[in-house]
Amino acid sequence: MRAIPKRRRAVLLLAATAVLAGCGGGGGVAEPPVRQANLSTNTLQLAVGVATFPDGSQGLNVVSTFRQPGGLSATLVNTPTISGPFTNPAPASTSCPGSSFIAGLIGRAYLAGFAQYSGAFSVAGAAGTDAGTHTISGSPQVAPANPVACTSLGEGGGVFAYGLSLQNQTPDQTLNVGPAYWYPQPLFAPRLQSPVRYVGGPPAYPNVRTGTYPAGFVGYPQGFLTFAIGAPPAGSYSLNVLVPAANAASATFNASAAIAAPAGLPPFAAPPSVTEDPAAGGGLTVSFVAPAGVTESIVDIVDIGPNAAGSGSNPAAPVFYTLVARGSGAQVVTLPPNLGPVAPNGSASPSILPGDNYVVSVIGADYPLFEAGPPANTAATPTISGANGQADLTFAPPNGNFSVAGYSSRTRSPLSRGTK
Repeated sequence: MRAIPKRRRAVLLLAATAVLAGCGGGGGVAEPPVRQANLSTNTLQLAVGVATFPDGSQGLNVVSTFRQPGGLSATLVNTPTISGPFTNPAPASTSCPGSSFIAGLIGRAYLAGFAQYSGAFSVAGAAGTDAGTHTISGSPQVAPANPVACTSLGEGGGVFAYGLSLQNQTPDQTLNVGPAYWYPQPLFAPRLQSPVRYVGGPPAYPNVRTGTYPAGFVGYPQGFLTFAIGAPPAGSYSLNVLVPAANAASATFNASAAIAAPAGLPPFAAPPSVTEDPAAGGGLTVSFVAPAGVTESIVDIVDIGPNAAGSGSNPAAPVFYTLVARGSGAQVVTLPPNLGPVAPNGSASPSILPGDNYVVSVIGADYPLFEAGPPANTAATPTISGANGQADLTFAPPNGNFSVAGYSSRTRSPLSRGTK
């Protein structure tokens, strides 16, 4: 058996210990004391449903929780595998790195099928060895310079307090909490992917840009990860999670869920409309019509920074905001002014800076998407499915979700969608 370096053994031991509440979606501020944990007290949950994308096509939505009794993430490192009656249609990739990301990308997340350019990810849309199988899997971590399996979720992918994300702890124990460590969605379809990550921010979630949260922590997970595999078949789905350990036997957790209503939610008939608040403070009003069957909608607003004609550098960008609307039909929600990052002197900043571009994304759900997540929900087994036993989503069309003009009618966006 290959010897495991001391540094690596320390990280594997941490896989069976308490995890930083903010990392992996736990949602806290401070790091609990590191100690050996009883893995048998942790609970894995799975819900699946149909994701209806903006172009009317459909895919699989996966919602998962892996928590300690107090609601924190169960482990720092784990390797998930999703199985079901689908066949993974994404192509196999030949561009995966030949060795572990640990060797050359210390502190950076790695996803098979993604290329790294100055800290950003360019989507290849490949599934690696999962192509043509009935699985969507992650890659076990390996020692530096050893080959890593080329999979859909990669070596960085794991299940945490609320959802799958690229937050597996690296050997240097870097806290992978920035927006780059959330998957772009949906996986396997770059043309459909949002240009920003789905991250929860104020006013629905606490404002984490106050100087009291870990550096780089920009918001909270929203629990869902979608896959463009086509309309997911009815039937049983399972989630297997391997937790590695050095000083004890590795542990395996399993959860299952089913799709019984494969029709999913209807698509949005139109994109949301956005009205900018001309007064100081950078507020917005968002109007939309939630399709029938939607029980709540998440409105994610992201200030992505200045455009070419804008206000110059915005070191705080991206800044994430979230609003919640209930029920179906006509909805109007408002982003209040002055919810931006708080200055060291305690003064507030505009929610959307003049000259900045921003993205407005609306997602309708038929399950308690917001209520199940941290930091408010500290249950070990929150409710993650709706009345029909599924977790269905529908995404508003992109036309109108992205402000090409930018706040205060500026021009030219610095952001473009990947086409690989």
